[in-house]
Amino acid sequence: MSNRTLCARLSTLYAASLLTLFFLYLPLGGYARMMEEKYVLFLILTVPYVLAMLVFSRRSRPDAMHLAAAALFVFSLLSCLLSPYGTATVLGGTRKNGLLTVFLLLAAFHFLSRHLNPTRRLLYAAGVSVTLCDLLILLQLTGANPFSLYPEGLTYFDGNVAYAGQFVGTAGNADFTAFL
Repeated sequence: MSNRTLCARLSTLYAASLLTLFFLYLPLGGYARMMEEKYVLFLILTVPYVLAMLVFSRRSRPDAMHLAAAALFVFSLLSCLLSPYGTATVLGGTRKNGLLTVFLLLAAFHFLSRHLNPTRRLLYAAGVSVTLCDLLILLQLTGANPFSLYPEGLTYFDGNVAYAGQFVGTAGNADFTAFL
């Protein structure tokens, strides 16, 4: 198998895992553990992908889009180095939006944009995932608490009353879920 074919297959597998495993993953601790556990899953999926692509992907001449992504990383690195928060900027604190995450997202963007061949299978995977998420949301809107995502005795409708924020679906935050 050529490196080009291997990179295309790895990119398809990575994209499919984001559209299914990552999107549908529900932590055992419910919404209280969503951000931390989804971040760990992001690392588990993304770090091996980026490392494999660094090994097998051939270097190519950057276009304007990739140069802009590289500039974003350079500015993020400068911001990290000049920040008064020191090493906390590497991981990004509780939201995990630091330099490591920026690097991994930009690296995944770089390799996916070069090697991913969008297929109907990926579209179907996304469709199945969104449908399953929507079914979960419909259950939650009936007052149910499937998978114990809310603390005992609470539902979606207790959001901003008994707990801060509103959480629904497999993404957690209701606004972000609506965006997806």
